[in-house]
Amino acid sequence: MKNRNFTRTGLAVIAAMFVFCASTNVFAQEAAPAKIIVVNLGEVISTSMAGKELIRQGKTYGSEIEADNAKNEQQGREFEAEIRRQEAVLAKDALQAKAQEYQQKYMNSRAAIQDKANRVQTALSNAEKDIMAALNPIYQQLLTKYNANMVAESRMFLATGQVIDVTREVIQKLDQSMPTIKVNVPAASAAPKP
Repeated sequence: MKNRNFTRTGLAVIAAMFVFCASTNVFAQEAAPAKIIVVNLGEVISTSMAGKELIRQGKTYGSEIEADNAKNEQQGREFEAEIRRQEAVLAKDALQAKAQEYQQKYMNSRAAIQDKANRVQTALSNAEKDIMAALNPIYQQLLTKYNANMVAESRMFLATGQVIDVTREVIQKLDQSMPTIKVNVPAASAAPKP
């Protein structure tokens, strides 16, 4: 009886090992190495037509905001100089009221400039998202073309084995599908009067 239990147990163990080994072999055969295509997104943005246009418009808006800031700072210095000139001729209360009026104008102007900067930043981010959305179908085409199963940013890798860099192809296809882009900065909302 003892031998039969051992034999049955032994046969069960051997059968289980056989099934395990067979299934391991099947899994080993199915797990193909990942085929990765890489793209340098920084190069895509800096050299594609839409990316260059995005950068150009961003610089234009940035220059406008810098000019607005410089103008506001100049007005602040002029307000300050005006208050100093009027110190001798205005009563203390009138001078203080004038200073507060200038200060409020200066702060309102700064708030408007900051609002514009925020609206520009949002518009630039939205335009960049539009470019990223235009890239998705391009990535899908290239995944199919190269029979790859992953697209990755090339800067993510410290060292790579076999990968296919598709940056130039991505730029060409993006230039065809999105030759330009418009950064739409929304108008300023009416600020409440103090």
